[in-house]
Amino acid sequence: MIQERPVVISIGYGRHLFSEGNHERERMIRCAKETKHLYLLIFTSAHDKLERQKVSDTLTLCPTGSHFKLTQLWNAYQRAAKLVRSNKNDRVIITTQDPFEAGLAGYLLKMRYGIPLTVQEHADAFSSSFWRNETIGNRARYILGKYLLQKADVVRVVSKRSEETMKRLSLRAEITRLPVAIDTHTFEGVQSLTPDSIDEFWLLSVARFVPQKNIPLMLRAFTTAYQTNTHLRLRLVGQGPEQKKIEQLIQQLFPKMTKEQLPIKIEPWSNDVAALMRRSQAYVLSSNYEGWARVLIEAVLCELPIVTTDVGCAGEVIINEKFGLVVPVNEQAALTEAILRISTDQKTYQIIKENLRNIIRDELPGTRIDFYGNDWIATLE
Repeated sequence: MIQERPVVISIGYGRHLFSEGNHERERMIRCAKETKHLYLLIFTSAHDKLERQKVSDTLTLCPTGSHFKLTQLWNAYQRAAKLVRSNKNDRVIITTQDPFEAGLAGYLLKMRYGIPLTVQEHADAFSSSFWRNETIGNRARYILGKYLLQKADVVRVVSKRSEETMKRLSLRAEITRLPVAIDTHTFEGVQSLTPDSIDEFWLLSVARFVPQKNIPLMLRAFTTAYQTNTHLRLRLVGQGPEQKKIEQLIQQLFPKMTKEQLPIKIEPWSNDVAALMRRSQAYVLSSNYEGWARVLIEAVLCELPIVTTDVGCAGEVIINEKFGLVVPVNEQAALTEAILRISTDQKTYQIIKENLRNIIRDELPGTRIDFYGNDWIATLE
């Protein structure tokens, strides 16, 4: 007997989904096709002035429109409860984007209506102490998250690293894994420049300027490497609450240089990652933790050698010495050495480039875009 398609109520974040033309919105449209209907309940503020939006026959975006941040959870719970009641004759699944505030709303719905709860853990927040030590709030979320993960029916992760962490927590829930989707068509025909084609060796990093990304570590490691190899350049693309701190640190590291002379350039956020990678010779990531780090897969698709800390898909997809150089988290000397090696050791660089040229794109995790909706729904139950 063929089981009817479920009504899926997802609670989480993503105000950008209300705007057309972004890849994540297209991904959710694909996912919704595998459901009877997919409702995305999104934490938003009343100041965002976002309204309920029916994107397709099977996808509806539902903003909480909360007047206060503290009421977003309650508003999400109320709206989700109404959806559960209006679909009482259907098979309903609740899924939450994290095991914290969103997870709590999902757990309350599970307790009230007895429906299955799938909690998603995409940040790899439990593998190390970095995330929980960032703020007092994260320490409280860590305790809440461990409790809610134990109450879930299914826990979905994006990497083998996170899967192993969930197993160590001895969860009663089934653990499923599905990497973040990536549309390879965006990167077809894109190749990075080779280091011998220009006088400068450009490193690229695209990131939100937040503590997770540990950009100060990257800047200090780059500065030390620059003292040995003055051909090095770093293009830092992004924005975020730590931008002022980052700009001040760059000036401290290069006190005698004007802004024009600096070997580090900060550029505003761009969605055209492929074009940025084409202008670069290597990609660098210095994060303390990552759920998946999709940007590293994008670098692989652009045949761009990588220097990364051991986070996300490093070790699973980004194999040390094959597609790049993987170094321990938060170790400046190791990151400096890797930057120097990727920029000066032509033999290592060419071996990595050759490995990147020989990849089979469709075998990279998350690139089965045409089947992603089916894969996604399978991980929820």
